[in-house]
Amino acid sequence: MDNDESRSKDQYYCIPTFILRRYQVGSDDESKPFPRATSSIAEHVHYFDASNGVLDKRPISQAYRIQDLYKACQDAEAINSVELKLSELESRVALIVDELHAVLPGRVFTLKRGALDDLRKFLFVFPLRHSLANDSIFAARPGLMPLQSWINHCVQKCGCKSHSKALLHLLQYHLDNSHTHLMAEGTKTFVKLGFDVYDWLKYGNNVVDDANDMHAFAYMFDASMYLPCIWEAAEGQEFVLTDRSFGLWEGVFNSSHCTHRVYVISPRLAVPLGQYQTRSSHISVWCGYAP
Repeated sequence: MDNDESRSKDQYYCIPTFILRRYQVGSDDESKPFPRATSSIAEHVHYFDASNGVLDKRPISQAYRIQDLYKACQDAEAINSVELKLSELESRVALIVDELHAVLPGRVFTLKRGALDDLRKFLFVFPLRHSLANDSIFAARPGLMPLQSWINHCVQKCGCKSHSKALLHLLQYHLDNSHTHLMAEGTKTFVKLGFDVYDWLKYGNNVVDDANDMHAFAYMFDASMYLPCIWEAAEGQEFVLTDRSFGLWEGVFNSSHCTHRVYVISPRLAVPLGQYQTRSSHISVWCGYAP
């Protein structure tokens, strides 16, 4: 992410900017990073309007922008801190995506543990940031009850004055702590509370007292239950970019939504997270330890 773009007024996007650049008009080889223009307003990307099925061209500064992301948060210092740390994490993930495209012809891609940890954390954190601008998550809807209960609990435990401030605290917590730390703390919460913790996930029951314990467990649960892989578009086709294509869920398995969470990273590639239970071996995963 460009630091000047990411933290300037209203220049926040629901799609990472390093992905937007791979959809720039005039890029004839999406396997290579597109050169940056001197002015972001001059850069145009392919924009797909899913509501009417129209493929359009728009300036990056106008496409996939989140309006008034931090409108309910008045803590400029905390906002800048979150955006700076997210920008640093995004920059590291952008290098991973560049490397992935570079080795694609060889069909073999190897990631060191630290890089994989960065990728997993980014896939978890970036869509959460989008939630700051989504007022519907605070509305009374049965399907959102666990998330709403979690946010309300965080408001109380963190001393936050608003739901948006609680979500900002959530982002700060994840960005301040390593993947390894989050997995370890989430495992401690599971060991301490046992299966009662799943009542919180399913029904929103406040069985977790400390807000950070809830954050860590949610992260650990997500990382433990989803296996990352790589999808390549068929020859002559490509993955389309929409405002929901970075973290889009699909499929129902055992009455549970989100069989896959799909993250489109270029016209050619997507990184889906698939539930472990869908594997043919049907290996169970417990306490944050994946096979």
